[in-house]
Amino acid sequence: MNLVDLAIVVVIGLGVLIGWRNGLVGPLLAEGTFLLSYWIVATHPSLVGIIPTGIPRPLAVLLLPAALALVVGFVGRTFFMSVFRLPLTRTLDKLLGAAANGALAFVIVYVVLLGMVGAGTVLDPLTRVRSIQPSQVTAMQMLLAENPQVAGFVPAGELGQLAAVSSVHPVALAQLGQYAQVINYYENTLRPQLATSRLAPLVVQYGARLPIIGRHVTLPQPH
Repeated sequence: MNLVDLAIVVVIGLGVLIGWRNGLVGPLLAEGTFLLSYWIVATHPSLVGIIPTGIPRPLAVLLLPAALALVVGFVGRTFFMSVFRLPLTRTLDKLLGAAANGALAFVIVYVVLLGMVGAGTVLDPLTRVRSIQPSQVTAMQMLLAENPQVAGFVPAGELGQLAAVSSVHPVALAQLGQYAQVINYYENTLRPQLATSRLAPLVVQYGARLPIIGRHVTLPQPH
């Protein structure tokens, strides 16, 4: 079990546990907020600048939605429970909360994995070379334009920096972190973890059956 597997187990396990402890309403509000804010941050990566720079940028893409989700979930549950009283027994509320929030936690894991897979698609030109040339950067910029939802994992600014440097001299992959820290983190940390994960293939397999958002994808391959 690698870090991706551990994260999948923790997120889904927490979804079930939080749903059991807090019932149906509050956790659903929190997880719904996470999905919405994750989409906003992923498509507007400049918002990640709110998070301290010491945190790796791909992780910051997840941290900001998580913080918003906690606040909305707590406030929403407090307000809802003070105004409405659901005709549910405590045990039934716990069971419904565990089932619903466990399922929504699975959806969250699937959506985040889709973003990581999309980033892998955009960065695939790097897997076939030892140094980065302008042609590879151009290819990645075109792929990013086709997949704007992964801008949080593949910042356009970093691709622009690579384009400027590679037009002067090739950029060795070992030097990628000097010009593109987020892309370097993905290539050297997230891609290998995804490629060796045991649970990620199961999540994308069953997630493909979800209505509206489900689609068949292939996990990124290592260098």
